[in-house]
Amino acid sequence: MYATAFAAGALLTCAFAPLNLWPLAILCPAQLMWLWEGAAPRRAAWIGFCFGAGTFAFGTPWLYISIHDVAQAPKPPKADAASAAAPTPAAFRRPQSLNFAGVGRNDICPCGSGKRFKNCHGH
Repeated sequence: MYATAFAAGALLTCAFAPLNLWPLAILCPAQLMWLWEGAAPRRAAWIGFCFGAGTFAFGTPWLYISIHDVAQAPKPPKADAASAAAPTPAAFRRPQSLNFAGVGRNDICPCGSGKRFKNCHGH
């Protein structure tokens, strides 16, 4: 049952280019629904997982091939040292660390949450 679901998921990838066996786009999900019929929820979830795993295992490599080899799309540029060392905008920088020295456990936390320090950063 699980192997059938995996095979149906793998076969679904043949419905797309270059094979263009479009009836499989109808038959494979129909097979999945037939396997789900009368199955307990846990078993139905595993059947669906196997179907998805088959589609993912055989569909993901073809996605790369279809984009880069068939459509001849350029590969994404590699990150170089200059772009990695570029400064980030101030909005995306990590906020400065807060100074918790001298804060009592029952004082309001200096982080701005409005909670008492012991319930926020006081561990």
